[in-house]
Order: sequence, then structure tokens, then C-alpha cells
Amino acid sequence: MSQSFETKPPFFLPRFGLIVTAAAGLLLITYYTWYAEPNQVAPVQSSIHKPAVFGPTTWIKSVDDDSQVVQIQVTPPGGLAINDDQSLVVNAALLDVINFFLLEQTGDDRVTALRAYLKKKLPLPACDEALQILDHYQRYMKAHDDLLKAQNLGAGKVNIASADLHRIAIWSDQRDRLRQSILGSTVAQAWYQNDDSQLKQILEELPQGTADSNTGSLRSEHPRPMWANKRDEISHNLYMQSVLDRTVKSFDVLAQEGPQWMSRYTAYLNAANQVNQNAKLSLSERTVQIQALLLKYFSTETERLRARELTLRVAPHKR
Repeated sequence: MSQSFETKPPFFLPRFGLIVTAAAGLLLITYYTWYAEPNQVAPVQSSIHKPAVFGPTTWIKSVDDDSQVVQIQVTPPGGLAINDDQSLVVNAALLDVINFFLLEQTGDDRVTALRAYLKKKLPLPACDEALQILDHYQRYMKAHDDLLKAQNLGAGKVNIASADLHRIAIWSDQRDRLRQSILGSTVAQAWYQNDDSQLKQILEELPQGTADSNTGSLRSEHPRPMWANKRDEISHNLYMQSVLDRTVKSFDVLAQEGPQWMSRYTAYLNAANQVNQNAKLSLSERTVQIQALLLKYFSTETERLRARELTLRVAPHKR
């Protein structure tokens, strides 16, 4: 049995986080923009820390005026958990927290800030485990990029119809062995099981360089699905493309892209807030304008989906 816990953002987070202004009504508009149900954040409890709101963003009532304006402080994602004996629960949330600091922030003291954060959030047994995993992960990141470069797959972009798919399959096997040797099976499974399943499914669906003796075309392990319409097929192809791109992207590139994306996300929230504050606009008009902002600030459907998920996970919180 495990328990997860969350506390208010630590004192050093304003240096790494992003403070932006937005209105609580943005959540409703975001809902209508995508016609989807918002992701629900499970309530958390702790016998060690007083429960508080914590997650991708924290909503704070403005103290400068009496308006409904709130601020969004982008903070590390929640979900850190411990067992009853205060040992660490190795889960995907731990990786999200680590990547938040190492891949989405700037500055030379990111590792120092992450270590301080883990020490503040976790009791000693769990903290020691987390710090050890962090050391292993940093070793893995360097070894990963060195091996990726040796395979000449570090461009971060792969055509789903190319013959490189066979090489990606080989790279995936090598990467899995690297994870097992440096991170260990427990961490590798908790962090990468879902991603590996997605990649395996795609590699089975797409041709990998084996020619069919009758048609001369490339074979796939399984027949490709039949789509009811072209839109669904295009959407599926975009999904496969995003998985393959992520598979061959180096940590060095991710560390460059992460802060840039977060900066655009902040600009999007600021612009969306201005739309939402315009009392002359109806809900449908705001929805249309915010959808246009998504297209302006995020060039791919993958980025827009991520912005959607982050915004919908925000819960209004006044203090």
C-alpha cells in the first residue's frame, strides 16, 4: 500500500517556474475548445505533510485587486509517493518531476534545485532512493545520447514510410538493454513500459524493409487498419509519427526544446487570458479565438494536445 503527498511549492520554485495571469473561466473555454472531459486529479493525503494543491499549475487569487484574475504558477507535476515504510514508490510521476527540472527549465543549477526539491518533498529513506535514481538517470541520459549518435538516428525526425524503421527497431532493443543495465528493471518498467508498448505496436504495423514476394512492396508484421474516413487515418499517422520522433530524439535536444515550449505555453495562457477577460465576447466567440491562439502558438497537434492536457489539469485554488 502506498501513499502520495503534495505540499505547497518550495521557496526556490519562482526562479524556475513561470508566473502568468489567467482567468478561471479559461478552464471552461478549454473544455469547449476540445469538446472533451477534463482529466481529473486524484485527491492526495499524507501523514507527513499537510495536504495542499500541487501539480502542473497552481491557481492563486491575485492580491493586487478585487477582480477575478488569478495567477498560474507552473510547478513540478504531482504524484510523488511513498510506501508505508517510507520507501520510495517508483512511478512515472517521479520521472515527470525529474524531467521538469532537467528538461524544461534553464540554468546551470537545475540539478541542485531538483535535489533540494526531492529532499524537501520526501522523507529520508525515499529521498535517498530518489537521489540514487537521479544519479543513475543522469548517467543514462549521457549514454543514451552517445549511443543514439553512434546509430546516426539523432536527427529527431523519421519518416514513417522510410526504411529507417528497421534501424529504429534495432535501436529500441539497444536502448532497452541500456536502461536495464543503468536504471534497473524496476525503474525501466515503471517509466517506459507504456512508451515501449506504443513503439512496438507501431513497428508491427509499419513495414520495416522486408519485401513481399508477390507485390514487391514492404511487409509489416500485421495488416494496417482500415479507416472509416481520411481524417482518422491522418490522425493515426500523426500519432505514429510523434511516437517515432520521440524515440529518436536525444536528451540534448529535449533540454533545448523543453524551455522553449514552456515559454510558448506561457505566452498562450497570457493571450488566452486577455480573450477570456473580454466581457464583450460570448463563450462561443472566446472558444473560437482561443482555438486560433492554439494554432498560432503550437505548430503540431502533439503540442496542442499537451497544452490542452496541462490547462485542463489546472484546478482553481484561492489562498
